[in-house]
Amino acid sequence: MPAETEEDDQQDEGQEDGQAQQAEAPPPKPSLLKNKKVIIGLAAVVVVVIVAVAVLVFWPDKKEDVAARVAAATGGNRIFYDLPPMLVNINTAGVGNVYLKVQVALELSSQADQQRVEAVMPRIVDSFQMYLRELRPEELQGSAGMYRLKEELMDRINRAIFPAQINDVLFKEMLVQ
Repeated sequence: MPAETEEDDQQDEGQEDGQAQQAEAPPPKPSLLKNKKVIIGLAAVVVVVIVAVAVLVFWPDKKEDVAARVAAATGGNRIFYDLPPMLVNINTAGVGNVYLKVQVALELSSQADQQRVEAVMPRIVDSFQMYLRELRPEELQGSAGMYRLKEELMDRINRAIFPAQINDVLFKEMLVQ
C-alpha cells in the first residue's frame, strides 16, 4: 500500500500544482478582434458627430444670405413685379381635366433685377408651364403644398435670371378647378 499512497500523493500534488498555475495565470485577454470592433464603432460615432456639428455650424442658410444681400444692396427698398397670369391643365393621370390658374408677384432687390426678369420672361414662363403641367391636384393641397410650389417657382426663376436673384414669390391668385 505504500506504493499507492505515493502515487496518490503525486496525483494530489499534480492537481494542486495545476490549480496553483491556474490561479497564478492572468485571466485571458479579450480577443483583439473584439477590441477592433469596439474601436471602429467608436471612431464611426465620433466621425458622425463631427460631420453633424460641421454641417450645423458651416452650412449656409440661403434665406439669411438673400436677406443680407437685399438689405445691403437696396437699403431696404423692394420692387414688386407682376408676372402674367397662367392657366394650365395639370396632371390627373388621364382622369378628367383639372386646371390651375396662378398669378404671382416677384419681390426684387433692384431695378437691374427687374430688367433682367423682363429680358428672360419667355424662359421664366416656359419653366413655369413645364413644371405646373406635371403637378397633381393633391400636391397643391394645404399650406405645405403652397410652400413647396413657392420654393419650386423661386428656384426656377433664380436659375433663369442668374446672376440676378429674386427674394420671394408672392401668390396673388391661385385657383384649382
